Amino acid sequence: MARKTEYGTIRKGMLLFTMIMVALISLTGCSEGGKKTEDITQKIAEEIKYLDNRFIYILNSLNNISYDNYTVLPIEIEEGKIPDAEESNTTGGSQNQENGESEEGKSKENTEGEEEKGEKKEQTSLSPDTILNNRNTQIDWETLKKDVENLHDIWATILLDLYKVDLDSDSILNFGKQLDIVTSNIAKEDKANTIVALADLYGFLPQYSASCLNEFSTNLYQTKANIVLSYSAVETDNWEEVTARLQQAEEYFNKVMNDMSFQEEKQYTVNKSYILLKELQSSVELQEKEIYYIKYKNLISEINLLTA
Repeated sequence: MARKTEYGTIRKGMLLFTMIMVALISLTGCSEGGKKTEDITQKIAEEIKYLDNRFIYILNSLNNISYDNYTVLPIEIEEGKIPDAEESNTTGGSQNQENGESEEGKSKENTEGEEEKGEKKEQTSLSPDTILNNRNTQIDWETLKKDVENLHDIWATILLDLYKVDLDSDSILNFGKQLDIVTSNIAKEDKANTIVALADLYGFLPQYSASCLNEFSTNLYQTKANIVLSYSAVETDNWEEVTARLQQAEEYFNKVMNDMSFQEEKQYTVNKSYILLKELQSSVELQEKEIYYIKYKNLISEINLLTA
């Protein structure tokens, strides 16, 4: 009888031990699964941010819009060369004759010697980089072609990550098709169609954001997507569409402003972005591209700080 009681106690102990081990394994598995989900979400957030930056950069480049106030330009100078030597010899010709041929020969010999020693040296100067100064500047298509090829390489990695979250597969496939259209237009150096196609491509980012990011980020990308669509409408002189898209942008940005989840340190940037958005809307009445681009540049550079 005592022996049976002893076996019963052992069996209960083993059963309890097994249950504890199963529970621990389950908890560990859930923890690891949660961490993997968190990791992939964070990675996708960074990938969306990267695409956002590259799309805006290419769009800006097509109208030579830069956030820098100055461009550094190289200048080649010849070290040891005497400037205005010809002018100096002309005005002082009579004086040189009085000094005699020997003095003139000596001066000429010294000048030639300095020029032979002279080497080309590169210096730089600052040139104003503004919307109004850059309107007639040529587009750097060679750089844009490299950029869009790099996007294909990056997209090959990003799409694999997107398949890991609950996202419609058609949305992923359609992004690739739209990227092909952008690439084709850049290869043809077709500015207008590149801007329109790239604005449509940007529209996928809010969809991807909605699948794994918070509401604040999604509304922010929706705001930027409509600003970008207004930018493409300016290229085709469709000012009614510009007005409609900026109205949509304001509606989404109102949701951003009413979202209490964003950090307090972003409050200033949120408020300033809203004011700049209203200024951009007001500029549409003039229907002048240069004025629009100036206001757009100020807005997009500020609102980019919220996704940084």
